[in-house]
Amino acid sequence: MLSATRFGIIGAPVEGSMSPRLFTAAYGGHYPYDLIEEDDFDKAWARFLAEYDGINITAPFKAQAAAAADIRSGEVVRIGAANLAVKTPQGIKAYNTDYEGVRRALREILAAPLSFRPRAEGPRGEISGGGDFSTSLEMTKGALEMTKGALEMTRRALIVGCGGAGRAAAAAAVDLGFEVTLANRTPEKALAMASETALWLQAPLSFRPRAEGPRGEISGGGDFSTRLEMTGGALEMTDGALSYRDRRSRVSPAVIAPRVVGLEDLREGVREADVVIYTIPFGITELDNIKKEDWEGRIVLEANYKTPVLAGCGARYISGKSWLLHQAYAGYELLTGEVPDFAAMKAALP
Repeated sequence: MLSATRFGIIGAPVEGSMSPRLFTAAYGGHYPYDLIEEDDFDKAWARFLAEYDGINITAPFKAQAAAAADIRSGEVVRIGAANLAVKTPQGIKAYNTDYEGVRRALREILAAPLSFRPRAEGPRGEISGGGDFSTSLEMTKGALEMTKGALEMTRRALIVGCGGAGRAAAAAAVDLGFEVTLANRTPEKALAMASETALWLQAPLSFRPRAEGPRGEISGGGDFSTRLEMTGGALEMTDGALSYRDRRSRVSPAVIAPRVVGLEDLREGVREADVVIYTIPFGITELDNIKKEDWEGRIVLEANYKTPVLAGCGARYISGKSWLLHQAYAGYELLTGEVPDFAAMKAALP
């Protein structure tokens, strides 16, 4: 017997979404999950308020949903977009699990330690490891550090598109220690996003320990907050500023704000990047200027899993299904209060 509790997804379009399939797998079909087909945000939101306990939110409604909610998680405040809303006794609370989806998808690649093999002809070499990550390194463009036997380097991420998915991707990439470049059709939008990122990068952090063990909560950095397990990283106080170093990722945290390039410079942006996160839901003409050899050695994560445009580009390709899976797993527990079945969700993906 199905529960009276109902969930769904809003967006335009939502036809072809894999969310119902994943949600059914996550809870064995216990909860109804609907595609809420409305082209107008206000109508879609009104249906949520009248008929549903919680919803997922996809393009182009993420920013509007963040503004419409009564309560916003730290990630929503920081990113300015929401992909999940749930009714609570205090009002409608908005979350952003796109951030966690990108973060986990990239962490799968970055989890393994890096190794460096120098080349004889000059100050170059090859970095390998980090899952299936590998890249050629020109020493004048990056920095290698050896700390207690662990090799560290600065990685560069290019985020293409500055909508809700792009904002979440940029936040996740910065938190994983990438130097981030933003590429967008409208430079003013990218510049505004870079400026907002600079504000929370510069904001001081504070650490509040918990009594039950080596854990605590970092807050600040704008309105961003995250839980910290001290065994997975180290807190450092430098000139009065608290910083967190994640030893597991072997990547130093980013210390500069994102830079911005126009789409006319997209090819150069790809050539300079280690990871490209493509968040535009369709192909753009500027992609035609990028040669297959420009993609070689790069990692591409594409948000659009329905009609991907970069699957055969020549890079190490991560489907948007990985992003979807991780953000859904992080979000479904927020919707239902019950832990979803990750293995069943993964098996449900085509």
